[in-house]
This record gives sequence, C-alpha cells and structure tokens, in this order.
Amino acid sequence: MTSSTARRGHDRCGILGATLLLVLSIFTSRADPARAEAYWESFPTAADSSDSTHAVFRDPPMPVAEAIFYWPVRVAAEPFVLLSGGFGEGIEYLERHRVLHNVAKLLGPRRGPFGVVPGIQAGGLSGFGGGLSLEHDAFFRKGNLLRLRGSATTHGDTRLSLGSRIPLGEGEYFEFGAGYRMRGNARYFGIGPDSKGRDESFYRQELFWSGAALKEALAPHLFWEADLLYSSVSAGEPREDVEPSISTKFAGALPAGFGEHSYGVSGGLQLLHDDEGGSGRTTKGGSRRVRVERFESTDKRDVGLWSYRAELQQFFTLWYPYRVLALRAYGSWLDPTGGDVVPFQRLLVNDTPDVLRGYRSFRFRDRGLVALNSEYRFPIFMKQYPGRSGLDLYPLADYGQVFDNAGQVGFNNMKFSYGLGLRVESGNGLVARLEWARSKEETTFILRADQIFQFMKLGFLYGRDPIPSR
Repeated sequence: MTSSTARRGHDRCGILGATLLLVLSIFTSRADPARAEAYWESFPTAADSSDSTHAVFRDPPMPVAEAIFYWPVRVAAEPFVLLSGGFGEGIEYLERHRVLHNVAKLLGPRRGPFGVVPGIQAGGLSGFGGGLSLEHDAFFRKGNLLRLRGSATTHGDTRLSLGSRIPLGEGEYFEFGAGYRMRGNARYFGIGPDSKGRDESFYRQELFWSGAALKEALAPHLFWEADLLYSSVSAGEPREDVEPSISTKFAGALPAGFGEHSYGVSGGLQLLHDDEGGSGRTTKGGSRRVRVERFESTDKRDVGLWSYRAELQQFFTLWYPYRVLALRAYGSWLDPTGGDVVPFQRLLVNDTPDVLRGYRSFRFRDRGLVALNSEYRFPIFMKQYPGRSGLDLYPLADYGQVFDNAGQVGFNNMKFSYGLGLRVESGNGLVARLEWARSKEETTFILRADQIFQFMKLGFLYGRDPIPSR
C-alpha cells in the first residue's frame, strides 16, 4: 500500500470523528509546534545496530503497594483510552487541514481591551439557546474588568448581567454587579428527598440581584471574602405551553412563597484556601472553603435564616500527565430564624453548580444538600501540544441528596448518576463541555460553556446566580 493510499484511508476514519467535534472545537486555538513536548514523557528504546554505543532504558519494577491501585484503574480506564484515541483521529484530521485554526480565527475572541465572546448552550431544562458577552479588560485602567452578558433560550431561560472586578493584588479583588434571570419552566416536585418523579409541575421563577464583594489574602493561598447582596425572587404561573402548572398539580397544597415576591438583604463571609495553580488545565492541587451567610427579609414576611456551606475540590494526576481525577464534595444547610416559613424559591435545589448530572435542574429541593461530583479526564488531542488547547474525554459520576434534618442523610435517600463528557480546552481554561448522563429516572444531554468545578471563582463579574446561597 502506498503512502498516499494509507493517508486517504486514515483521512476517511478521521472525518467520522471530526463531524461530531467541529462545533465544540471552534474556539480552540492552535498551539505552537516549536514549543511542543512529548505527552508520555518517555522515549523508545534505541534499536540494536552495529554501533558499539547504544543505550537501553528499562523501567524499574513497580512496587506491590502501587500495583494494587494501578492495575484496577488501568483495566477500567482502557476502554476510555481506546475511545479517546478514535476521537483524537478526528481532531488530528481537522488540525492537518487547518479547519480549527480558520474557524477559531473567524469566531474566536479578538485581541485588545475590548472583546466579544459568543456563547451557545443546548439540552437540559433551558433548551437550545445562546448569547453574547462583551468584555473590557482596561476599564478606567489596565487590568480592571468589565463584563456585560446576555442570553436567551427556546425554553424561556433569559438572563442579563453586568459586573466589574478591580484587582487589588495576587488573588485579591473588589467586585460588584447586578443581574436578572427569568426561567419560564422551573420545576417543582415537592420538598424533601422522597419527592416523586410523577409529581412534576412547573412554575415561572424571576430573580433580580445586585451586590458587591471584597476578597483579600491572609497568607499564601489563604483568603477571606465578604459580600453584601440585595435580592428579589418570585414564583408564579409558568409559560402557557408548559404543563401541568404548580397551581394545578399541587392545588390546595401550594408551597409557601408561590405567587409572591421574596425581597431581602444578605451578608456573607467565607474563608478560602486555593492552591490550584495558574490558568489552563488543572492537574493538581485544589480548593477548600467554608462560608456563613445571614439573610433578612425586607418585605412583609418575617423571614430570617443562616446559611452554612463547606466545599472541597481536589485534582489528582494518576500515573500519566494530564490524566486527572477531579473530585468535588460539598454540603449546604439553611437554618431559619424568622417567624414565617422560608419561601420555597429560596430553598436549596440541584442546579448549577450543585448538580446531579443524571437529573435535570430543580428535581430535588429542601433546606440541606450534600453531594459528590467526580470526573476522570483523558486528553484526546494533546500528544503533540501537552497542556494547551484540545479535548478531554471523561467518565463522570455524581452522588448526593437533599434533606430536612441530619437523620434523613443515608444510602436509601442518596441519588446516583453516571455518564460521559467531553471538555473543549483552550490554553487559558474551559471553552465548552458536552455531557451525557443517566440516572434511575431519566437521561440528560447538555452543552454548556460553564463548569461545575472551579465555579465559585465566577462571582458577580460573571453574573453567577447568588440565590440560593452557594
């Protein structure tokens, strides 16, 4: 077989993977081959020859204790390694023909103090949609950030936000912002870990907020952050094309807060330890934080509550560079102190970033929430350009529940979901993620430009929804 014939056969295989991955890859930028490194960080043994000088390299034997952990992971991961190799052929085909380079040049962010970044999303409760983010990184002076974001979807998820962040030092900043979000098909199944899927109903949720935050360092990698927030959240009848409505399904047993606005002011304080490193793919380190917040209503209701949060994120590189196990564990608790019941639209729910990815948003709701998110990331297209733009394939699993008291936390109430995802990475971090997930109740498929790991770094500047408190 000639080299040209082999190349044509190789190209045909690549086209199959390239067709699926083109949309996800439009924002990846081309890496510099001149600075490329070997992904596997090893070299083949020198071939035998007539020369009297050649070297043979042999790996030292693996310790038994390490092998006990290594081989189960190796066997379980091998199908994903083979699958990632197939996807990689498609990406390499696009790269050879400069498709990624040309499309990214056309649609990617522009250089300079001003930038326009398009966004797209699909699947989940929001449906298909998109928007634009206008960014300015020299607002009054170089380094100050200003960001205006707007988006809309086919299922009536509309949002608008404006935020600014003023750097004060390494990891320190002052930021402020305001935002609005209307979701025409928010869901309600009842309250508690034993709510039934057959009780699905819909309502319209409208949120407005404005606030400011200050973050300062206490020691290397250790920070404190304080914030002040005003918020208004209402719940009413859903869109006309969505049924059944909450007032029909739960007639005579409507939750507290339905048909009303809940207004209030909250102040929060958190302690954060962060040693994840710089931008780009995170391969080690993590973050840990604890947070406490006080909310007081400013409307006719006597609603007050304390909110507590603890969260741990950790990244582990397992034997190969850029094969990363990402773990995220968190728990939140709302402690009411007022004379009235907390409006149901301020209770904790499974929604970004506190997701159970085999369930769509708003499936579970209560005063408490505990969960674990996990991913094992495999690089697909980094053999020549490690640590830079490309794709990661990852199996995922989530495990968690809501609760009203600590006695409800247990295996019988925990919900498990699993799936598979693709991450589109640039040299500066995540561009998009595509995820398929399965649970006992349903199958979900989403395309998003945000992520659940490292989500807490996207504060008022990025228009992150601050209700409920996370």
